[in-house]
Amino acid sequence: MSAVMTLPAQATGTIAGIVMRGGQSGTPLGPASGAEVRLSAVDLSTMESIVTTRVPPARTDENGSFAFHGLAAGTYRLNVRLVGYVSTLLDVSVTERGASRPTIVLVPLTPALERVLTTASRRRVARTLEQRGFEERRRQGWGHFLNPDQLARSGATSLLSELKPYLRGCMIMYVDGVPTAVPRSLQTRDVAGVEIYSRNLQVPAAYQSARGDCGSVLIWLAPPGADDGSS
Repeated sequence: MSAVMTLPAQATGTIAGIVMRGGQSGTPLGPASGAEVRLSAVDLSTMESIVTTRVPPARTDENGSFAFHGLAAGTYRLNVRLVGYVSTLLDVSVTERGASRPTIVLVPLTPALERVLTTASRRRVARTLEQRGFEERRRQGWGHFLNPDQLARSGATSLLSELKPYLRGCMIMYVDGVPTAVPRSLQTRDVAGVEIYSRNLQVPAAYQSARGDCGSVLIWLAPPGADDGSS
């Protein structure tokens, strides 16, 4: 498949980028050929990605190059995927008759050590989530929910990296019910569950904000001793 995709002639902007294979430190090691690059527009009022079905995905060539031509001015989100590497999102601005030339370095996917819980540990985690109302709200069907098994399967060790795709626009974070800044040092193995609500109207009443249409992320920590590493 060609690495160049074209939209109707009336739009004028271009995104012409390069995808590189990187090491664990993010240092570029060489071009990443065969990577899939998907393009979607971004609604600046919500920072939500809007799928643009008219634009098929591009594949990088042997030099790691890809391009989307004939784009209307605005902000776009690139979603870059390559087997063996962490999927990467990047927002890019396009101006009329302008060209944006991003370089995207992919980081190798390193499987996390499997989190092993004893039966007793699982019971403590389940009891914590039940007490916090996690399971009841999940049964109601609002929001997006991540339990320990889902967090372990994701392969991410940092909770922030796991949450990044959901942190768009105004989002308020809570850890064990307390408003807090984005927990950069928090690891997925320390978490019992996560609830993600993109709109304030979806947020449980106790965590709704007066700040317009902000969403919320509710993080529930695992009880002490839950991650005992035995089976």
